[in-house]
Amino acid sequence: MPRDMFYLLRVNFYVVDILGVPGEIQKENRLWKLQPMIDMIRNHCRSLERKPRSSYSIDEQMIPFLGRCPVRQYVRNKPRPVDLKNFVLTTSEGKILDFEIYQGKLTPFENKDLGLGASVILHLSHTLPKESYLSFDRYFSTESLFDRLISLEIYGTVTIMPNRLKKCNFLKDKQFKRGNSQKLVRNDGKVSVTKWMDNKSVLMISTACGSEPQGVVSRWEKSEKKHVEVPCPNVVGMYNQKMGGVDVCDQIIELLYFLDI
Repeated sequence: MPRDMFYLLRVNFYVVDILGVPGEIQKENRLWKLQPMIDMIRNHCRSLERKPRSSYSIDEQMIPFLGRCPVRQYVRNKPRPVDLKNFVLTTSEGKILDFEIYQGKLTPFENKDLGLGASVILHLSHTLPKESYLSFDRYFSTESLFDRLISLEIYGTVTIMPNRLKKCNFLKDKQFKRGNSQKLVRNDGKVSVTKWMDNKSVLMISTACGSEPQGVVSRWEKSEKKHVEVPCPNVVGMYNQKMGGVDVCDQIIELLYFLDI
């Protein structure tokens, strides 16, 4: 095909009748020109099987795009910092089950009063069966979100920021040595919070497991110039094992780009 013909077809290719979409919808949805294609892909993802007591993870994903688009986002420390931000629900093996492309305030989240992170989790997890096991990082986690997940009978283990915890009086970092941990349990016994000292302190909140049984991890010890075994709470090991489905998905997509399939 001649180059000019390809450019002509590309400019005039649409997946929606642009003359038949009301102006109100165009203002409410910045992706309206692609919405039928997005819905088709999302509906297929939502039709995939979800098994109770299985592990799932939610994280953000960057969609490569070099053209002009009003929903492109800058996300620091990403390999592609300026692209489309996509929130994704996957299995622990990397299979996509649901997603929502971020459009700022126009993103159709139902629980915006809880904050962006919590609204993302509740929006993507509503199709999960009861007794599912969900992992996500501290960007999304709040204590109030866990109460909502408990009401949905969805269990989770996540990292959390210290300023998002109320009335958790942990020992100070100076009182911890590497491998030390401390666990606090809420009065109702439904939520546990564990602080573990690695190279720096890590806070974990969970409704699925606690610090026991302890495991071990290998860490480099500068003073001894060798790897040593460090005690590690069960909740950290579970999180590392279950979290990462979106990263696996990204690796598969990058492999397909590399193979040019």
